[in-house]
Amino acid sequence: MSLSNTITVAIKQTNASDALQTSFQLPYATIDTANLKVTNLGAFTAQSTAGTGLFYSCINGVGNILRDVELRAGGKVIGRTPNFRKYCSIQNLRTSNQGSEDLNRFDLLNGMGFSLSSGVHERADNLSGSWTMQPRFKDYANTYPVNGRPFLHNQIRVAAADLGQSGTLNLSNYIDILASNPVLPPMKDLEVILYWDVAAANFVQDPNADGAVGNPVYTHSTPMLIYEQVNQPNPEGPVKLSYVKVLSERFNLPAVADGVRQELTFDSQAFIGRFVKRLSFVNQMGTDDGWMNRQERSPAMYQEALQVNINNRNYLPPRGICTAAQRMQYFNESYGSINMPLAAASARTAGILSMFAPDSQNAASQTSLVCHNFSATGISVGDRIQTMAFTISRVGNANNAANSGNTGTASVDQIAAYSVVVFGECLYEMTVYPDGRIVEAY
Repeated sequence: MSLSNTITVAIKQTNASDALQTSFQLPYATIDTANLKVTNLGAFTAQSTAGTGLFYSCINGVGNILRDVELRAGGKVIGRTPNFRKYCSIQNLRTSNQGSEDLNRFDLLNGMGFSLSSGVHERADNLSGSWTMQPRFKDYANTYPVNGRPFLHNQIRVAAADLGQSGTLNLSNYIDILASNPVLPPMKDLEVILYWDVAAANFVQDPNADGAVGNPVYTHSTPMLIYEQVNQPNPEGPVKLSYVKVLSERFNLPAVADGVRQELTFDSQAFIGRFVKRLSFVNQMGTDDGWMNRQERSPAMYQEALQVNINNRNYLPPRGICTAAQRMQYFNESYGSINMPLAAASARTAGILSMFAPDSQNAASQTSLVCHNFSATGISVGDRIQTMAFTISRVGNANNAANSGNTGTASVDQIAAYSVVVFGECLYEMTVYPDGRIVEAY
């Protein structure tokens, strides 16, 4: 809802726009951060026909076609989230964000989803709007079974042409300077830049569809930026902003043999000297798993454990975070709950629902898409970091192919090389001067 003293403006790109990036120039004015959105966001391909199965990704939806999003002022990057798509996978599942945006009628965000609504894929040329409450075009059941078991998923077909099928991205969910302040003061050369990545690997193709596409070629649609300008006099002196900036580190773990315990300790560099509010941890694999895209999936490792040492003391209990229940508890306490319906994220093991367990701990009758494929850990810190180290361990388990509810990829995950991506919310201050200078401090 707009404030009474604002005007809403929609603009198409005013700076460079090509296959790699699109930029939007904002005026020298006070901007309402809560309503800064990119709409008409999507992709299309003429290869998408009634017999093909070309889909957006499960968790990120149309957001998966963006490699990065930046907020710049005076040529300086003032808002950016590294490892953007991996960060999106956390943000899009947080219950606090549900209903705040619509990624191609992306029901996972509003808690309504995972209904079995159709026996066939929806038509690629039959999608005209992006309103969430339109069950008519839902198709959450893949009628082509994998390993004899049907899948539940949350995907939308990619359109055959740029005819209005689109999603909306609320930028305050991904750029924390926008979430930290109700308004941005006037800044010179303020712009939003979208970096595109419409490679076929960022979409999902149903391998069992009637018509396979050997090399899908996608084109991004023409997006628009919607912003609200606050009608008030521009400040005459410098303006100070306190905000959160998300920094990121990636630690690579090598492959491990079956039955061997792997434990590695990594020293942090990105967060040293900064006041860290909270940390989140996700796993990054190099491969897709059925309907789950590599950019968003984060499978739990077998007997996975995490210990964090902050300023020369262990921050977690002696054994660290080492069970699925602990991971859920710590994440819920630090980041709020994840919006994972049981139908989407759980398996039944001896009558017990296990949401974040690795694949080897679940029954062979598993039919859920997200189960085994998204595990996140989060902790609250609230301290200035002098030293910080992460100890990550797992046990290789190559003998769980029979338990895989997906395509068997999960059994490979448990011994493969992978990365742990750490996101940290750090406190910053910014001073914006009338002459356009911007000074940051932390």
